[in-house]
Amino acid sequence: MADKSEKWLKVLGLASGATEQAIREAYRDLVKVWHPDRFGTDARLRQKADEKLRDLNAAFGHLQNDGSRSPDPSTRARSGAQSDGRSEQGTTSPTASPEPWMRGLSRMATTAILSAAIGAVGVWFLVVGRRAVDEPPRSTAPLEPPPAQGSNRAPATIERRQPAPSQPPSPVAPTTGSLRIESQPTGARVSFDGQLVGETPLVLPDVAPGQHQVSLDLDAKRYTVWSGSVVVGAGDQEKLLAIMTPRTAGR
Repeated sequence: MADKSEKWLKVLGLASGATEQAIREAYRDLVKVWHPDRFGTDARLRQKADEKLRDLNAAFGHLQNDGSRSPDPSTRARSGAQSDGRSEQGTTSPTASPEPWMRGLSRMATTAILSAAIGAVGVWFLVVGRRAVDEPPRSTAPLEPPPAQGSNRAPATIERRQPAPSQPPSPVAPTTGSLRIESQPTGARVSFDGQLVGETPLVLPDVAPGQHQVSLDLDAKRYTVWSGSVVVGAGDQEKLLAIMTPRTAGR
């Protein structure tokens, strides 16, 4: 028990055998020194002060419950007077209530704890308030419409996305061809699949794919009729040259 008392006395900065008065004074002085409110908004020092204050409260509480230390002379005098009074009256007094200084110290410890809690709440509100001041206010107003004509305010620039260029359509595969018909000499009448279509030189567009019959007639008295076939493919541009044969004498 004595070893434990010395441990708690060291927390209060006292040597072994310290009186109750010395313990009270040391406790009061150290509570004032390590009160958390003295360190403002320094979180590290406030935490250290809270830990120190808990150690001081624990040491003071254990020393109050420890009856091995010697009381103050004034305490011994009061105790002797009370003992003499009890012996003279011949009756046993009920359990004595805590002395006023103990009640005062208890109230002081409670006040210190409440002050530390209030100080922590105040620091929290201070930090939140500074953060609210530092942050710019967020606007909740609706977007303004464009200014009317004649207004001095410059209209807002609206970025418009250009539509993506459309891909050119795929070319359609041709379904017909063409045929150019020439003759030597020129001016021969052309029959295409049995129908007269013109004179050479002649270009026939939109010719259906396949084999076609062509005949040329130029001055039947002087030239022999030319006839033949030609194959035209889809998308092809065919060319036909007919050499007109002169008629021989006697025919």
